[in-house]
Amino acid sequence: MRRDSLLYRSLSTVNREYGALMSAPYYDLFDEIARPSPVRLPRIPQQQIQKAMQAYKLNEPQATAILGSLDVEGFALIQGPPGTGKTSTICGLAGEFMSRRSGAPTPLQPGKAPTTPISAKLLICAPSNAAIDEVAKRLRDGIRDSQGRPLVPKVVRIGADASINVGVKDIALDALVEAKMNLQPGQPKSDLGEEINRINRQLTEITTRLKQISTELASTTNGEDNPRRQELDGEKRTLDSKRRNLNAMRNQARDKQTDSNRALDAARRKFRQEVLREADILCSTLSGSGHDTLEEFDFETVVIDEAAQSVELSSLIPLKYRCKRCILVG
Repeated sequence: MRRDSLLYRSLSTVNREYGALMSAPYYDLFDEIARPSPVRLPRIPQQQIQKAMQAYKLNEPQATAILGSLDVEGFALIQGPPGTGKTSTICGLAGEFMSRRSGAPTPLQPGKAPTTPISAKLLICAPSNAAIDEVAKRLRDGIRDSQGRPLVPKVVRIGADASINVGVKDIALDALVEAKMNLQPGQPKSDLGEEINRINRQLTEITTRLKQISTELASTTNGEDNPRRQELDGEKRTLDSKRRNLNAMRNQARDKQTDSNRALDAARRKFRQEVLREADILCSTLSGSGHDTLEEFDFETVVIDEAAQSVELSSLIPLKYRCKRCILVG
């Protein structure tokens, strides 16, 4: 017997791809996408290449790829077979980017006070969670700057907690936000759930006992001179009063929980933006780069790892942040 099966799939990626496709004509890189033309690698002095080789502990082709890709605007491709050090090259790219970067312009928003300038950030994407987790782990462990000095960038992994490898959960956005909240004294704590559960358990016990009393009263002889009936009536009145009080307490606790949850949500939004503002490098899947939390930032340089495995529409998503330079690695 044949059984039809349904395949359930999140539409988030499809929606983001569609949005990227419709917005593409307004991208800074749209001309390069619509009317591509080969770009010559800029001439790099040998002395500069040698310096990069020593600083990042790379070979000459890797050093040339790093310097050349950051010197051009538009698209650059770093191609190499498996095992040729592409991830090491990305780490070198990150180090060179951080050595060159300056403060990014902060857009003025009507009705809001000017904010502190945000340092330019590097957005690194890959088509799969496994690929971007590997890059994030290498970056988290430390890189080198253009002088060869050890550098530990602030790396943030954007994505759903369930999809992030356990090895990089400590730099996941949600984990960093929770850590920041726990360090701040006086933050609202949503500990009312246990109180509500306790009240619910008491109400369940009272309801059960009231049913037992009703059953016993139905089989008890009527009459004011029946001591057992008087005892049951008294217990019933006491339990009814207690149930009313507990219902009132539960409603108050639920109202407090609602207010507390609002305060917690506001605190999380605040600390989420703080974490992102303090970050040097953001890592996400191509689809994850379309998350709303990144909307306020510009990423002039975007790196896409495993570019040969990427879907074209997904590759458009991270380019919406006023990207002027996209480095494809694969």
